[in-house]
Amino acid sequence: MKPSPTPRSGRPAPRRSAAEPTPPVPPAPPPSAAHGATTTPPGVADILTRYLENGDWREASARLLRVALAETGSRLGFAGILAEGPVLRILDHEGIVGNPDVPPVFYLEAIREFRERGYLEFANMKTLFGAVLTERRHVLTNAPDEDPRSGGVPAHHPALQCFLGVPIFRGGDLTGMIGLANRPGGYDAASLPRVEALAQTFGVLYDSFRRREREDQLVEQLRQAQKMEALGRLAGGVAHDFNNILTAITGYSELILARLRERDPLCKDVEEIRRASERAASLTRQLLAFSRRQILRPVVLDLNAAVRDMERLLLRVLGEQVSLVVALEAQAAPIKADLSQIEQVLLNLAVNARDAMPGGGTLTLSTETIEVRPSDRRSPPGHPAGDCVRLLVADTGSGLSPAAQNHLFEPFFTTKDPGQGTGLGLSTVYGIIHQSGGSITVRSEAGKGCVFTILFPRAQGAIEPARQKTSVIKAPRGTETILLTEDEAPVRNLVAQVLERCGYTVIAAQNAGEALLLSERHAGPIHLLLSDVVMPHVGGPVLAERLLGLRPDLAVLYVSGYTEEEILSHGIGTQAPAFLAKPFTPATLARKVREVLDGHGRR
Repeated sequence: MKPSPTPRSGRPAPRRSAAEPTPPVPPAPPPSAAHGATTTPPGVADILTRYLENGDWREASARLLRVALAETGSRLGFAGILAEGPVLRILDHEGIVGNPDVPPVFYLEAIREFRERGYLEFANMKTLFGAVLTERRHVLTNAPDEDPRSGGVPAHHPALQCFLGVPIFRGGDLTGMIGLANRPGGYDAASLPRVEALAQTFGVLYDSFRRREREDQLVEQLRQAQKMEALGRLAGGVAHDFNNILTAITGYSELILARLRERDPLCKDVEEIRRASERAASLTRQLLAFSRRQILRPVVLDLNAAVRDMERLLLRVLGEQVSLVVALEAQAAPIKADLSQIEQVLLNLAVNARDAMPGGGTLTLSTETIEVRPSDRRSPPGHPAGDCVRLLVADTGSGLSPAAQNHLFEPFFTTKDPGQGTGLGLSTVYGIIHQSGGSITVRSEAGKGCVFTILFPRAQGAIEPARQKTSVIKAPRGTETILLTEDEAPVRNLVAQVLERCGYTVIAAQNAGEALLLSERHAGPIHLLLSDVVMPHVGGPVLAERLLGLRPDLAVLYVSGYTEEEILSHGIGTQAPAFLAKPFTPATLARKVREVLDGHGRR
């Protein structure tokens, strides 16, 4: 029996081989005394014994359902569990295939869906089976057409002549139901105790199934977490090497552009080099975001305000064919995150949604403050309990297959055509959110759109005011002496050249030992140590400590292309003002050097 189709969700029920161990299943408890004592229907003990031997819960469930049909003389029947939504997940059904009253077009579609997903799932509770679940008691009717709770039977389904639905309880919790229909002569009170006895046996069986399903989910989540962690470490290592290379490419291309006249034929070529290096730097930042090792500037911000501020840009990105619906809760939604990275999350998700709706559709952004409890199965594993801010990003696009969802957040994975995406958009989103202490999950089905659920811990403290945008100013100059320590020769030569052009005297060293020697030989003052954090043998922090013992008035500026985790392990806080992340442009370097020197002079 198949109720009317409604929006579906969930994933196929996990299947187990006979070789897998199974938890012991106790015998079915006696039926409720409300309907008098009754014996367990014949064959049930054999079904449970066989289940204990081979662990095939699906076979046991199907055999129990056939016992229910035989005991009551019913022609149609199903058994299923109650899933989140609430929805009914039908795991077994009988009486459709081979039934002359059922057109092939109907049962072929039902069988196809069952084979693809492992179950049928329906959310329409305004049905007879819905009444069983919502009222938490049995439903018996021999005149379904006259019952106000009837309805929702799809076209081509055989007409319901009578119906008996019995809830399945386990430990006081409603876990599912058995539905039977079309018994010749209808149902009477005598039918009920036998089905209730079977329902108790189903309760034991489905409790085992739920435990196995949860175990499989946890194993899969652990496997996915380990895979993402390994990919993240690889991405972080690659990003560091590229940061040094890109610092040199970007810097030298800008130096060449500064020397060329505006109409010089080489300007266009060098400008293309600079633009290419900027695109490569963007990809590197995305790799670091995925690996959760990028350098963030988290503040307490209002997520609602961040969404509102992005609304105009998102409208331009989505185009005229996609409608944007923004539904924000009335109160502020404080989270602690890097505002620019949250904007990147919204932009990446909007671009993906647009590409999934080439013919138009609707993108919905909504926020809500919720409480996550440790026992809440809907919360992602490892997400801290407590008050959270939930951001839902839902589209009406083409949706995703289960196979695509398994790889969705991996770098370079894309469902787009070749040349239409880098495959880093969602991996960037994943990294930013997890690095901000949040979590992201996706619920989707091919042809049914996607819903991304993002959870952030609700932040404490005052919300910082919106940032003020500053205009780009001309690179400042100076006359101070700078001791530069950088083990990468291309970067060292570039930085020295940029600073000398800005009027500084530069003493360049390739390692800490050479820097200490040059400092000892230099008779005049040294105003600033500009050092890489991670260098062979002796790193920047140790070098700075030794030099400050000799030159206590020395200012220090650190640079690094390593990830934040690596930098912190050397005792450097990336939130400190005297730090500059690679890759950087010559103008950014000049401004940072001037900022540190001026700030040090005012102490």
